[in-house]
Amino acid sequence: LLPCYLSPERSVVSMEIRWFRDQFSDYIYLYKPGIDSKGKGYEDRVSLFSQELEKGNVSLLLTDVRLADQGDYKCHVSLGDWFEEPTLELTVRQPGSKPIIEVLKRNRDSIELSCSSENWYPEPNMLWTDSNGRELEAQTDKATQKSVGGSYSITSQININESFEEVVKCIVGEQNQRIHFESLIKLSGESIVEVMHISVFSRVCYSNLQKMPQQRRNQFLIFDSFLHNDVTLDEKTAHPKLRVAEDGKSAGWVEKDKTADGKNKPKEQSIDINSKRFDDQQCVLAKEGFTSGRHYWQVEFGKQASWQVGVGKETKDKQEILTSVKGYWILNSSSDTSLSASTAPPTILPTDLKPERVGVYLDYEEGQISFYNVDHRCHIYTFKDEFTVKLFPLFGTKKGCFKIFTVLGVKNKQSDIAEDATVSSLIH
Repeated sequence: LLPCYLSPERSVVSMEIRWFRDQFSDYIYLYKPGIDSKGKGYEDRVSLFSQELEKGNVSLLLTDVRLADQGDYKCHVSLGDWFEEPTLELTVRQPGSKPIIEVLKRNRDSIELSCSSENWYPEPNMLWTDSNGRELEAQTDKATQKSVGGSYSITSQININESFEEVVKCIVGEQNQRIHFESLIKLSGESIVEVMHISVFSRVCYSNLQKMPQQRRNQFLIFDSFLHNDVTLDEKTAHPKLRVAEDGKSAGWVEKDKTADGKNKPKEQSIDINSKRFDDQQCVLAKEGFTSGRHYWQVEFGKQASWQVGVGKETKDKQEILTSVKGYWILNSSSDTSLSASTAPPTILPTDLKPERVGVYLDYEEGQISFYNVDHRCHIYTFKDEFTVKLFPLFGTKKGCFKIFTVLGVKNKQSDIAEDATVSSLIH
């Protein structure tokens, strides 16, 4: 998704929208009133969000992404003599193949092994370790490209003494090791007992989980029983019409009350106005805030409710839009079953992911906020960012939605947790 939108919000239905790279005339996507064209090589790969044009959203969705797609993109929007043309840079990453370990030579007192992997981008690293993670001395060649701008291949050789009776690992992956693959070879003297391949990812795509039956899917869910947080809503931060229960565990939107004659009238309120209170968003923060550590909590909204859940900073500017750019990492849901993440512009998520009960996992040091459908036991979405301020659990409901949402107490017994199978991390 290449984000581009007008600010302040304005319809672009009558404007020209042109996405291109190097040459203005060599467009990727061209929109004019009555014209909708796609450039050569992009016929089935690019699209706009037609329903969002009225809101000034001209973001481009690029599918079937290739290494050649890496580079600068220009988003041109014009009307008459006026135009704007911001540039976006797209960086493409491609995980390569699992490392293949081969026996090159058996000498009198050693075994020479080779490890190879290909189709990586950008340039990968490769190393050998023992079973304790200690790096072993090896000869690793510089990664090579098949062509300019193409993918990388890498190889490494190591000599293992015949008396070495241990597992040897060949590890290949990105420079930061967020995505890497391992192959193991177990040696017993000069005998090779077994070879095993392991894939390690920093996250799991939901599309992969969806293809698995429920019994198989649960094998990918791991729960940390020491992360539970007792979250309490802070009434002092709540929108004036968002009523928080005395125990601080539930809240709901209150629009109007009935008078004695049956007519509606605004409810009389005596509410202090402070910098922490939401007055333009129907939200409330928790009393508990976090500047470190890992934390997990749950909230239940029900089937048809419109809601917001996530984390946010304590203070905010008036009329500030709640997006991750502004310090609010939120999952949004509407009663029409739509679901989105608060990126700018919003990331639209599959409607079948919409939960009634949401699990929220925060890892402050890793810069990770993940959301889970607790009832279906699956991952919904993960934000990755760098956190520098105190973060508070955030909850909200939409105007006109009278459903009550409840912050749930999570079980603490290990047996109950394993049975409940709520997740804080997904490992593939």
